[in-house]
Amino acid sequence: MQTNDGPIPTAEAIGDVKVIFVYFSMHNCPPCRQFTPLLAELYAEANADTKQFEVVFCSGDREEQVYNEYFAEMPWKSVGFKSKITAALAKQYEVKGLPRMVVIRPNGEVIKKCGREQVINEGPAALEEFITEAEERE
Repeated sequence: MQTNDGPIPTAEAIGDVKVIFVYFSMHNCPPCRQFTPLLAELYAEANADTKQFEVVFCSGDREEQVYNEYFAEMPWKSVGFKSKITAALAKQYEVKGLPRMVVIRPNGEVIKKCGREQVINEGPAALEEFITEAEERE
């Protein structure tokens, strides 16, 4: 797993969170560029005291420099540039377009296939709903 400070083990990257947002995005996508700052704000607010959730960025960028510049704006983790994991996750979660944010439990169970709209509409309340649903499935 990649951070802006370099690679770290996946278990360390994910930590002890309740939910994970698998975020498929790319720099050259206007809706992605609009949503990323909103998600970054939620990430900072919700994780200020205790880590509630993690975001894993799966990039659709075709140029490494563009990926690096875009990822530098993000406070979360990434599977890396042109990672085979991105393609596998996109297939697994049936990603057809960007941006797409799949909300999962740490064990990989899907909570919400398209969580972006809910975060846009509800903000922090959406995160609370995702966490509640994840806890109910334990």
